[in-house]
Amino acid sequence: MIKLCSMCSGMSVEDLKAALLGREIEDTCIGECGSEFTAYVGDDLITASSQEDFIEQCK
Repeated sequence: MIKLCSMCSGMSVEDLKAALLGREIEDTCIGECGSEFTAYVGDDLITASSQEDFIEQCK
């Protein structure tokens, strides 16, 4: 499961779902306000420098 806040992460949940077909994605507050390209993938917090890097780290 991938958990992210679409408001803070700078990522559209629809774009992420299209790039990561079959992955479960939850749009919720993760307590990382203001942290762009940040999400929890399972129990691991990932932070990326760009949208492309973010998608790669989520795969």
